[in-house]
Amino acid sequence: MNKCWPSLYDLIYRINGLVPKKACDYFISSFENNIKLVVSESSLKYGGEHDGKRVEDNFASLPLHSYLDKKEIKAVYDLACVYLDTALLNYVSHLKKNVCSTILKAYYAHPTAVRILRYQKGNQILDHSDAPNEGPPIYASCTLNLNNDYVGGDFSFFNGRHLEAFNTGDAMTFPASPMWIHGTKPIISGTRYCINAFIAPDIHDF
Repeated sequence: MNKCWPSLYDLIYRINGLVPKKACDYFISSFENNIKLVVSESSLKYGGEHDGKRVEDNFASLPLHSYLDKKEIKAVYDLACVYLDTALLNYVSHLKKNVCSTILKAYYAHPTAVRILRYQKGNQILDHSDAPNEGPPIYASCTLNLNNDYVGGDFSFFNGRHLEAFNTGDAMTFPASPMWIHGTKPIISGTRYCINAFIAPDIHDF
């Protein structure tokens, strides 16, 4: 075996402490101040009794991208995109250096579906893939963790074979393809807040 081949886990890229605590607190308060705009989400699940079914998730979501006509929400969205874009640029640089030197930045052009999520005690997301079943393609997912005063909530990849835990301000980007099945462990205590977004290509470049 060629030891120079990249590992599957090289496709997961983290920047610890990317988002300053002051900005994290701003995002959290923005969620709580706009609680009337919060919705639930659903996704196609893999494994167990929900295999192949679209199931509603039990965490709460503030879809910033849906309320850009509101000045306050637009400001939150714009700041979130600053950190998402930084994570994205670093992800592409990482892929070029460690995975494939000829990868196109156009595949990872901009964040879409930018949401602030809240996981309370017992909340989790079951195993799923971020690859869309219809509509425009998505090539990556990015999460920005906003706090660390909770227990549980680790990211779980590949049926729990690989776990990722976060501190305040940590960013993680990873592929959004059908084989990248992932979920989160239940929150045991406290409340976890994060920003999630999907990374879409610039279709005009193809």
